[in-house]
Amino acid sequence: MGKLKKKIGLVVGTRPEAIKMAPVYLTLREFFEVDFIATGQHREMFYQGLSPFGIKPTVDLMIMEESQSLESVLSKSVTGLSTLFKEQKYDLVLVHGDTTTTLGGALASFYNRIPCAHVEAGLRTGDLSYPYPEEANRVLTDDLCDILYPPTQLSWENLEREGLGSKDCLVTGNTVIDALMIIQNKWGIETTKKENLVVVTAHRRENWGSPLEEICHAIKDLALEFTDYRFVFPVHLNPAVRKTVFGILQDVDNVELTDPLEYDEFLRLLSRAKVALSDSGGIQEEGPHFGVPVVLLRHVTERPEGIPRKMVFLAGPDEEKIKEYFHFVVQNRWWEYVMNQSNPYGDGRASERIACHLASRFGLSNVVIPRFEEVF
Repeated sequence: MGKLKKKIGLVVGTRPEAIKMAPVYLTLREFFEVDFIATGQHREMFYQGLSPFGIKPTVDLMIMEESQSLESVLSKSVTGLSTLFKEQKYDLVLVHGDTTTTLGGALASFYNRIPCAHVEAGLRTGDLSYPYPEEANRVLTDDLCDILYPPTQLSWENLEREGLGSKDCLVTGNTVIDALMIIQNKWGIETTKKENLVVVTAHRRENWGSPLEEICHAIKDLALEFTDYRFVFPVHLNPAVRKTVFGILQDVDNVELTDPLEYDEFLRLLSRAKVALSDSGGIQEEGPHFGVPVVLLRHVTERPEGIPRKMVFLAGPDEEKIKEYFHFVVQNRWWEYVMNQSNPYGDGRASERIACHLASRFGLSNVVIPRFEEVF
């Protein structure tokens, strides 16, 4: 007897991917048999991301090793996934975002002649060095994939400029908004109760070394100036990050350095904050949902939608700019402005759009959900 359902392999490797693909996995199961495939690029942090959604990987390739290189992650991902794909004979593979696992999944699909769809396609900075190696990963992945799901109009326009607009594309909104709304509804997280709280995250590879030192010195100066504010910094497990952060900030009284938090715990924290200082892509999208202005600790962003709306302030790892934007946000109570704006990154229906689009492509449903449109 043949397969009763079309089978999809959903490939993820890092904590952000796990969070952003969790709602896609849960929604796809209405139409398809779905395997949640973990490469193991992250370990503890990956399972932290999945835990609030009650999801366990169908397969875990467990490729992670101490002090792993990008080359090692990519080669192990492609080899492990190719072996799995030959065994399982998926009808479609889904990858997400811009990690080394993302590129590995797209390459393995291409080598095995399996159609591949890219969730969060079309994000661009235009500079292969920022972020590194993510910009190269997503450009190559979009070229390899058959179906592209750009989250916003701007990301779709990027694909169009690169000659990829003729592929099967749908503007979906970002799936992270789906994820946080699942958690928000489950735990009753409010968006209006604010405290003198600053949430800090910094981990990007291009900020390692002196840029991260400059970020930490800015945080230290702000904490010493704003002694009535609590600065909470969940520190990435990477040793290169932890050495710098703890070396500069561990003795500052109102700076709390913690291990990475469970996703639901992190959202509860973020929802109460008045400002976030971060180099994270996800927090640029999550902050506006909770009315939290984001001072972005990066030179350039592939998610520029929040900048002209003054929800995101592009400071870079620049000590003076970080402090300047922080002062602006606090002095003008800018969280009150952001709370009254619509989120330009998504509306909580991205996963539905993806599932219905794929179901229609396989002849399983006639339901069509209109593309995501930003509200100005």
